[in-house]
Amino acid sequence: MTTTIEIITVLPWGQSKRVETKLGPRDVREAAPTEAFWAAWRGAKEQLKAAGIAVSQYQGEWKVTWWQQVDPAVAASERAARAQALEVSRAVDADVEIPASEGCEYRGYQRAGVAFGRQAFARGTGVLIADEMGLGKTIQAIGLINSDESIKKILVICPNTLKRNWERELRKWLTRPMRIGVQKADMPWLGSVCDIVVINYDIAHRFAEIAATQWDMRICDEAQAIKNPKARRTKAALAAPARFRVALTGTPIENRPVELWPIISDLDPRSWDPRKGFFRFAKRFCGAEHNGYGWNFGGHSEEEELQRRLRSTIMVRRLKSQVLTELPAKSRQVIELDCNGRVSKLSDDAKAADEQIEALRAAVELAKASESRADYEAAVQALEDGQGAAFAAMAKMRHDIGMAKLDQVIEYVGDARENGKVLVFGHHLDVVHALKAAFPQAAVITGETPADARMAEVDRFQTDPACDVFVGNNAAAEGITLTAGTHVIFAEGDWVPGKLAQKEDRAHRIGQQNAVLVTYLVAGGTLDATMIKTCVEKMDVIDSVLDKPISGIIEPAVNGHAEREVARPITFEAIERAAVSISPEACALALDGMRVLARVCDGAVERDECGFSGVDVRIGHSFAGQARLTPKQGALASRLCRKYKRQLGPDFIARLLAACGGKIP
Repeated sequence: MTTTIEIITVLPWGQSKRVETKLGPRDVREAAPTEAFWAAWRGAKEQLKAAGIAVSQYQGEWKVTWWQQVDPAVAASERAARAQALEVSRAVDADVEIPASEGCEYRGYQRAGVAFGRQAFARGTGVLIADEMGLGKTIQAIGLINSDESIKKILVICPNTLKRNWERELRKWLTRPMRIGVQKADMPWLGSVCDIVVINYDIAHRFAEIAATQWDMRICDEAQAIKNPKARRTKAALAAPARFRVALTGTPIENRPVELWPIISDLDPRSWDPRKGFFRFAKRFCGAEHNGYGWNFGGHSEEEELQRRLRSTIMVRRLKSQVLTELPAKSRQVIELDCNGRVSKLSDDAKAADEQIEALRAAVELAKASESRADYEAAVQALEDGQGAAFAAMAKMRHDIGMAKLDQVIEYVGDARENGKVLVFGHHLDVVHALKAAFPQAAVITGETPADARMAEVDRFQTDPACDVFVGNNAAAEGITLTAGTHVIFAEGDWVPGKLAQKEDRAHRIGQQNAVLVTYLVAGGTLDATMIKTCVEKMDVIDSVLDKPISGIIEPAVNGHAEREVARPITFEAIERAAVSISPEACALALDGMRVLARVCDGAVERDECGFSGVDVRIGHSFAGQARLTPKQGALASRLCRKYKRQLGPDFIARLLAACGGKIP
């Protein structure tokens, strides 16, 4: 029999990864087959299989996988370690000593966060401090610096608006003298003269020295800023090599789980291979599917497993409700404004735009069954042009809605400030400027506010009784404390729930003495209402991944052998291949199916829990009106029949299967 030592030498295996299977934990390696391997495979196939070797093919590429059983004692020890880490990730106190400067004291949960970070470093991973906004993530990161005197060279990357805050906190909390430099774009590189360099994401790419320096610690604050792996800021930030890597964010997911990838693959590259692991991650946790236009990673799946894996490896996260029992409650309300018919046309325009895009998508699907690739490419281009125009129209519509409800927003804010200081957030500068004009005494922070003036505006709102209104946009969502206010009002919504949460918690954080009310002012029946509904749905997913209690035993769900099935792409080429073998009988049956579906599509929801998509309805009606289908049209129609098999019934699907030779193309 081929020995383990011999197998190791057969191929240039990749890094070993630990995977849970139905048969228990396995170490798995992958490699591309060579001629020597194929010769060995032909000569000792059964022996290699028995030793855990498997061969598979995907999209024409062969891959060799080597599965090895993990020693049960090792597996048990690792399970115990995961269980302990999982508990520590929620800990609200820890019996550890952390050096602190005079007058500074760590809260219990902050000590626990530092303890979790130390354990993560000992395991060889970075740490994601994901505590809810306002719980002192910056202080915990500095605690990690104070805990280890070997940490002497530090890079802090943060939004531009937070650089001075970092400088202030470092000078306050550091327990040993360190030279701190706040890097600006027009300054020489400070890393040669400073122990700690604080730089903003937007200019990091300008300094090649960042990637050329071996840092002891790299801290990425508001790490959701690097959610796009292709973005220049992400590449520049993660290019900095460091012994210890720390990410800080109260909103590690702003929209969807795929945003986690750059952070987790940087902090724990052994578990999440940054070079080859993305698609595996996306399939498992992001509801990956191919929609015919490309891969879509905007979904979610296996939320509980993802939370378990994050908490047992790199993420520590506590909520204010868990650790700040003295913090008053926060409540939300949505108020629909009567805009006197001024937004009705905007609603009609949005509906018309949706229908136009739906028609263009249907045209692309139909073009896949055309005989001309040029027709298909023209349909794809028309869809891209239509989507671009629709996005531009939506952006204008969002602005118009904000302006249409402005008078009522101003009236509401005027009434609200009678009961205490108020925070008002808009999205468009036109709205913000109008609010400032309505309340001249207001403190204002936007992207136009100079960095040095930001804290003056914050201080004025916090201390001046005459300043009873704060007005801001996304530029005021991070790094400031506005606890003098007790009512947060949104004049405009957002598609991103993480941004809304950041703004809400400018007031609801340490130092707040009163209950906080959050009010969303919405123009009913418009894009406004859709945005709020979408945000609520996204918040449910985010909660499942980050905070919902984990049920059952502390074991990862099965992956590897039992990965989530991903929808097969339906491309022009796929339809073309399927058309070669489809029979005239199958085409005729598929046409019958389209005619049946065309008659019942309006009541499909009652027959099938998901009903028909608008695109499929258009395709079905188009085919149903034809006398016969071409082989390519028959192949596409057959796939639609399979998709809506509940409406067509088992007898029809059985006949279609028989006509297709046992497999619908």
